[in-house]
Amino acid sequence: NSGGSLDKQHIGLYTLYVNNDWIVKSDLGYAYNTFKNSHSIPELGMGNNGNTNGNDVWLSSRVYTPEWKGFRPYAGARVENNQRGGLTEGGTQLTSMTYNGVNQTKTSAEAGLRYDHELFDKINLIAEAGTTTTNISTAKVDNPLNKLSLPIMRVKI
Repeated sequence: NSGGSLDKQHIGLYTLYVNNDWIVKSDLGYAYNTFKNSHSIPELGMGNNGNTNGNDVWLSSRVYTPEWKGFRPYAGARVENNQRGGLTEGGTQLTSMTYNGVNQTKTSAEAGLRYDHELFDKINLIAEAGTTTTNISTAKVDNPLNKLSLPIMRVKI
């Protein structure tokens, strides 16, 4: 048997700036994380558990070009730092695991295309697809009221 959990407390600042139909969106965030894990072999009376904490900090920004027939190409960048404390599990010494701490900074760039078209009064079709330098491709369909958001894919290749 095994299990684990992640509790993430997040605070962020989101900005949106529009000038001459150019759009700049930025996101600055911080998250405090609590990780817990456990595993056991009940038949042998062995079990272990552990917990540790971590921090995530990030800044991302995206620039959309002026609209042309509903289309807006975009480009952006992201920098993030992820930290997690190391731990040695308590419990049965024979099955206890040790995990090293993590302190990693990553950067990535992205590019994509957004499409926004009014279908009916106050109902728009919004579709967006893009890729990053870290090989993550994204696509989604959305509406401006955020009552429907359908991520189509988020795949790391």
